[in-house]
Amino acid sequence: MNYFENIEIFQSISRQEQEDLSDFCQLQHLSSWEVLFREWDAPQALYVILDGEISIEKKIHGEAKELAQLWAWEMVGEMAFYGQPPERNASAIASQDSTLVVMLFFSLNQIIQKNPELHLKL
Repeated sequence: MNYFENIEIFQSISRQEQEDLSDFCQLQHLSSWEVLFREWDAPQALYVILDGEISIEKKIHGEAKELAQLWAWEMVGEMAFYGQPPERNASAIASQDSTLVVMLFFSLNQIIQKNPELHLKL
C-alpha cells in the first residue's frame, strides 16, 4: 500500500519510491488520550496521521499547554528528524482514536539520499 501518494511533500519522489518507503513503514493505532511520544523522549521515527487527531503539548512551568492539533495527512515528529534538539521537544497525544504511519528515520534517510530535495521539504 502506498501511504504517501496523498501527502504533498512526497509528491516529488516517484511512485515507486513512495511504495518502497511504504514497504518499510508500519501502522500504529492509538486510542483516545493514548500517548504517541513524550517530551524529552529519544526520537526514532516520524509519523503521518491517516485518520484521527493528535494534540501536541508542551510543559510550561509544570503545566501542559496545547500547542497544536494535527489531523489526517499531517506529519508528527518531523522536527526530531534533524536531531536539534536530540530529544522530543513536545508530547504527542491522541485526541481521538487515530491511525498513523510510522516512518523509522533510517528508512527515510535512504529515500532522502536519493532525493535531496525531499530533505528541504521536510
